[in-house]
Amino acid sequence: MAERFAASVDTPSEAALRQERRAQVQTALATLPPDDQEILALRFFEQLSSAEAARVLAVKEETARKRYLRALGRFKKAFGPDAELGF
Repeated sequence: MAERFAASVDTPSEAALRQERRAQVQTALATLPPDDQEILALRFFEQLSSAEAARVLAVKEETARKRYLRALGRFKKAFGPDAELGF
């Protein structure tokens, strides 16, 4: 148990890097249109499937999937060359 706790504690430099990355993500998201922000929030932050996001948005599943892929592309472009975030 102590090993798990010790492994979960960040060093100061890791915490600083995570905070910097969080700020970069927020800045990139803020540059996107509201529709892009919404679909990314539903799919990534809320972890909804395409079908679930489609129901929330009252659109077809294929439409939700396309919106997500387009929004993700615009996000990666806005975020820059370090956009490998595990999406």
